[in-house]
Amino acid sequence: MEHKHKESFEAQEMRLWKRRLLGSWIFAVPIAVLMILERLFNVMLFGEMNSLIILMIGFPVIFFFGWQTIKGGVKGFFTFYFSMDSLIALGTIIAYSTGILGYFISVQDYSGVAAMIMAIFVTGKYIETKSKGKASQEIKKLLELGAKKARVLRDNKEIEVPIKEVKIDDVLVVKPGEKIPTDGVVIKGQSAVDESMITGESMPVDKNIKDTVIGATINQDGILYVKATKIGSDTFLAHIINLVEEAQGTKVPIQKVADKVTGIFVPAILVLSVLTFVGWIVLFGDWSRALGAAISVLVIACPCALGLAVPIALTVGSGMGAKKGILIRKGEAIQTMKEVKTVAFDKTGTITKGKPEVTNFVSNVKESYFWEITGSLENMSEHPIAKAIVTKAALKSYLKFTSFSILRGRGLEGKIRSKKIIIGNRTLMNEKNISLKGIEKQIKEWEEEGKTTMIAAENSKIIGAIAVADAVKDDSLAAIKMLRARGYRTVMITGDNDTTAKAIVAKAALKNYKKFTGFSVVRGRGLEGKLGNKKIVIGNRTLMNEKGISFKVIEQQIKSWEEEGKTTMIVAENSKVIGAVAVADAVKDDSIKAIGVLRRIGYRTVMITGDNETTARAIAKQVGIDEVIANVLPEEKAKKVGELQRRGMVAFVGDGINDAPALKQSNVSIAMGSGSDIAIEVGDIVLVKGSLIGV
Repeated sequence: MEHKHKESFEAQEMRLWKRRLLGSWIFAVPIAVLMILERLFNVMLFGEMNSLIILMIGFPVIFFFGWQTIKGGVKGFFTFYFSMDSLIALGTIIAYSTGILGYFISVQDYSGVAAMIMAIFVTGKYIETKSKGKASQEIKKLLELGAKKARVLRDNKEIEVPIKEVKIDDVLVVKPGEKIPTDGVVIKGQSAVDESMITGESMPVDKNIKDTVIGATINQDGILYVKATKIGSDTFLAHIINLVEEAQGTKVPIQKVADKVTGIFVPAILVLSVLTFVGWIVLFGDWSRALGAAISVLVIACPCALGLAVPIALTVGSGMGAKKGILIRKGEAIQTMKEVKTVAFDKTGTITKGKPEVTNFVSNVKESYFWEITGSLENMSEHPIAKAIVTKAALKSYLKFTSFSILRGRGLEGKIRSKKIIIGNRTLMNEKNISLKGIEKQIKEWEEEGKTTMIAAENSKIIGAIAVADAVKDDSLAAIKMLRARGYRTVMITGDNDTTAKAIVAKAALKNYKKFTGFSVVRGRGLEGKLGNKKIVIGNRTLMNEKGISFKVIEQQIKSWEEEGKTTMIVAENSKVIGAVAVADAVKDDSIKAIGVLRRIGYRTVMITGDNETTARAIAKQVGIDEVIANVLPEEKAKKVGELQRRGMVAFVGDGINDAPALKQSNVSIAMGSGSDIAIEVGDIVLVKGSLIGV
């Protein structure tokens, strides 16, 4: 309720300042026109009444739409707490008064300038209020991460209740794919839990009896019975929200300096104005000119030029950044960035791709057989490591072409040994005089369904076709299966790394996988299954030792992978090792280059990650990071950034929900556009393309 009230208040504030903004400029624009015509072209639209018209139009800008600023500024003089409002209030009131004094003494008329100053200041206040409104959206999105309902065991019955009704010691039933409702401890069941939002670790964590679980993390493949240990504001998610709120309320050093300078600057300007008045009286004895000079000091001190220059500079800078995929959300980040000494990075999803990939493999059997067996068994598991292995096995079905060319807008062609392969649309087939007879009807059906059809020909003879849509649909697979049943071979060649194309190839490859008659998951260790009279086991060292399977022949290779922080899965057939696969969260293609450039121009680079020390150091060594801080939880990330700030300003680059407190704590927060909405909302700067080159 407190957050809803806060959001409502900030929304009202934003609407109020928006009305002030529009109202002030409705009057300020005519003033600007009159002043430009008079000063630049010596044209006075209203003759002698010009000054009076400006004085009248300027009154609502300063004393109605700018009243909040005037009131706050004047109050500062009585409490001796000087702020930017104090300077604006003093400057605009004095400047406006010159328009009235001009009718009695010889003094320069600044009344129009006063109205323009206030309009600019109101614009700045609206932008500031809007940014605070965005901050409340960050909190709202964090709140939305939590589960809305929970399945609770009461009187031996499962009942669904709102999350607010969950009590400490309640037993919660969490099924695969569901969010864990609140913090607790597992009392029954086994499963893997995706904790990436909290720890940044891309690999799911195996949970067994007596293991703790965190609310809002996602249960993956088993049923868990969880005893609630923390609820409401005591949960880990609530703690992250509090950290973000605290960081939002914390002033960075430059803000503190600005406040201090303003506190000294305002009284100093007042003293200077008085001295100017006295000086003119003493030197020239002309009190009207002395008053004009004193007023000029106050008007010039008012930050009008700064108010104009900053938005223009930010607009130009933001436009240039946008062309390079850099979204500048908070203008002060541009100023602060030049003072940054250290650039700190999250690991998962920032330096790395954020998902496991097969990086290495070794096999002492025929490679095609190794991947067929390994992919077939792993295909029966939903674990991310299994999915990575299945993807690799599927991609092994790609053929190696000796030549390749793209026929823009029509398709592709290439050569493999003595065969010329062409894949494309109807237009390309007609150009090459290749008949579609035999599959014309099927192609027409796909086209009528709005699908893009790619036809494959080998040495000018049709060998099959495939329908491509935004997603791989069941009917597409059925159509391909039908073609294959008729004796056609379906092929797809891609000239790039398009995800959809790879997914289709992977789906097609899975059709060739072997069917296991027996399959079981050995929790936290691997898989095993039967294929005819063969028993296949895939797992880690622990599983192999349990099964009495020796892997001495590849021990050295496995050890080197593990030292690089990779997860190793050993493959055995009938108790004999036939190979192994290394899986890791691979480094992004441009991370090494980006970090290298930062180091060359003098920045210190630091990795702050929730991942283990071995993996973190392996990645850091690969990309050239100067310092590694591993095994860090979200609340500790913000603390570590704070420690780095003792040595100078820090920019933090992150992408996950778990990075939100650290992003807020840093002097400049840089969010990856490919990351979570929370991180993007918190970021001062967003790298739209998700590439570190933008840093």
